[in-house]
Amino acid sequence: MKQKTLVILGGNIYSVPSIATLNEHGFRTVVVDGNPQAPGMRIAHACGEFDFRDVEKGIELAKRENAGAVIPTHDRAVLPAALISQSLGLRGPSPVAARTATSKKLMRQAWCAAGLPSPAIRLADSRDSFAHAVRETGFPAICKPTDDVGGGSRGVRKIEADADLNDVYAFASSFSDSPEVLVEPYFEGLEHSAEVLMRGGEGVTLMVSDKVKTPPPYRVDKSVLYPSRLNGAALENVKRLAIKAARAVGLVDGAAHVELCTLPDGSQMLFEIGLRCGGGATPHPIAELTSGVNEMVEYAEILLGNSKRSLVPNHSRGAVFHFITASPGKIKEVSGFEIAAALPGIIDAYCTAKPGDTVRGLKTSADRLGYFVSAGDTAEEAHRRALDAEGELLFEYEG
Repeated sequence: MKQKTLVILGGNIYSVPSIATLNEHGFRTVVVDGNPQAPGMRIAHACGEFDFRDVEKGIELAKRENAGAVIPTHDRAVLPAALISQSLGLRGPSPVAARTATSKKLMRQAWCAAGLPSPAIRLADSRDSFAHAVRETGFPAICKPTDDVGGGSRGVRKIEADADLNDVYAFASSFSDSPEVLVEPYFEGLEHSAEVLMRGGEGVTLMVSDKVKTPPPYRVDKSVLYPSRLNGAALENVKRLAIKAARAVGLVDGAAHVELCTLPDGSQMLFEIGLRCGGGATPHPIAELTSGVNEMVEYAEILLGNSKRSLVPNHSRGAVFHFITASPGKIKEVSGFEIAAALPGIIDAYCTAKPGDTVRGLKTSADRLGYFVSAGDTAEEAHRRALDAEGELLFEYEG
């Protein structure tokens, strides 16, 4: 058995369920975060108080702690995790695979080379070239930063004919280290996320969700429902495509969070991939509720080389990751959270909103105010419970 010490890059509130379940299953967790107050650091066995993108410090820490694997909890941590792992001879995505998955341009090129369905893209690095790319693409279109910006729909916006293109370009490029942005056609359909585990180049899709998005022009997840309403051949097609998407970017051992869409004609279109587990409660407890597999634990065992058993998902219950949102304004009072968190079927809850906070317009995942994780016999029942919980929240505003 390999050393069961895990260096975990990222310790914000959304990493806490994963760190907690790893602790419960006998792993030793070492959390790295530049914020010394990061909630994940408070429950870890050890920690490193530095920016997880500092690869040299990460290598030193992993050596000192005799780490057996490095786990990213955030898109910006994927490449550092790959570089640290390569330096120490640990399993995980190669730096080439990590760079491919954290560049929307390289990602699309890899999928195109593999013959997988993904939107045709145009690139622009100035306001003038952006306007030209939009005209060539046509309306409606989607604009995104080309490089890794941490996920969460940062910089992503739908473009209609009446949109202010200068404003759209400024929004996308503000979340990027590069002025280059990507323009692609907008596809309407049932959006999904899929959780994939790869071991020795062979993959299994543990579960597929259906997503509920906030209204355009911004594309932020409001609810993620498990399992998908798809069944039969349609569901199997999505599962196979998610595995092919991970393989095409070069993933051999590890986890992938794949985002894609089922179009009205029944075909699929790939949108994004992250070489990590889905965020927050997705790998635990949601994966275990809906597939019977603790995704985070199995991911760790794969990276350690200890994973031997066959993973056979058993979709038994429904679960929903539902995000709290509120109208813009300065909050005077928040009430009802304790009642909401105690409702039947609510298994985890967190609310960041407090008196004095200013709620901004909802443009990225960072503008959300927390979450409810709910369970039920079906996805629909779990969703109703999450909506009931959010309905108990009362936000009072100054003025």
